[in-house]
Amino acid sequence: MTDSELREAAARTGTPAYIFDLDEARTRAGAVRAMLGGGIGLCFAMKSNPFLTGALASCVDRIECCSIGEFRIAAAQSVPPEKILFSGVLKTEEDIAEVMDRCGARCLYTAESPAQFCMLEEAAARRGIRVRVLLRLTGGNQFGMAFGDLMPLYEAAETSDAVSIAGIHFFTGTQKHFAPIRKELKTLGERMDEIRSRGWPVPELEYGPGFPVRYFEQEREPLREDDVRETVRLAGALGAGRVTFEMGRFLAASCGVYLTKILDLKRGEEPDAPAICITDGGIHQIQYDGQFRGMFTPEIRVLRERPDAAEAKTGLYTLCGSLCTANDVLCGKYAASGLRPGDLLAFGRTGAYSAFEGMALFLSHDLPAVALRSAEEGLRVVRDRQPTWILNTYTQKG
Repeated sequence: MTDSELREAAARTGTPAYIFDLDEARTRAGAVRAMLGGGIGLCFAMKSNPFLTGALASCVDRIECCSIGEFRIAAAQSVPPEKILFSGVLKTEEDIAEVMDRCGARCLYTAESPAQFCMLEEAAARRGIRVRVLLRLTGGNQFGMAFGDLMPLYEAAETSDAVSIAGIHFFTGTQKHFAPIRKELKTLGERMDEIRSRGWPVPELEYGPGFPVRYFEQEREPLREDDVRETVRLAGALGAGRVTFEMGRFLAASCGVYLTKILDLKRGEEPDAPAICITDGGIHQIQYDGQFRGMFTPEIRVLRERPDAAEAKTGLYTLCGSLCTANDVLCGKYAASGLRPGDLLAFGRTGAYSAFEGMALFLSHDLPAVALRSAEEGLRVVRDRQPTWILNTYTQKG
């Protein structure tokens, strides 16, 4: 997005605000598909940015919904049931009932525990349908099941009229470099070979590689395109009938900008200390994976209130948010010239997670507005500023 488009967005939404470029999201999805080639499917993990769900539904093979709330968002965006993977570490009987009543056997489900498998089977049996289930294999954390728990479920599915096992789901985390990806694919291949040795097929593998995204100037590019191609080759060699890569951050990060305005400026304690900028945003509204108290410099554009300030001498600034905590540092030593109140700061690569992992209710600040931008529809404000104080109080009675 150009500086003028971001200025227009700030004028319409106020600050702070999130601007998500739908054209960039679709372009990125196309580029990732090209990297994967024709043999690997693509699933969008909508938890990374639910506002992109409608735009990306036509660009991917599947949308992963990790909660009943995410499922409702996907349904509201008219995502076809055939494209929905109902996932999530916790599923209640009520959640499963709502999804099955709406989608039946047309969507795909994950079982993250033997108890979830039983709930899915019982719910499907009551409705007289047979659902396809991916068994989630743990990578050593709280997600998924131990390998030994999968075998009894394969046996149970052989005599079940309500459940068929569609394959294996495997995801261990995000921002991974290629070495751990290669190691876990080797382990995954051994597990799949053991399943097949017992006479059970693995029709599908849903795999989250956790490809990393570069956020900070201090970082080197964490992934080469050759690494992606090698991951594709290794996953394809595991022998699953179909392989789908599940991605959130790698698809969505590049499409987002967080806009915040400098409202106050003051000197540091020592004469040579960075000046302190106070913005109307903060760490409750923007998070970068791996950032700690602003020690690293993300992609930032300055949209100046007074262009002539760019001629000033370059100095260091500490960019702080509006929270009453010393931790609210967006960038510790930001080099710029002539920053002043009224200047807009546009933080890039905020399309994934950044807007959704902050302490949104802390200090009862308003939730920022959200706008979607595309060449076809221009700029659309899809969420106005939302007060949160009402969520942090109650009405006195009597």
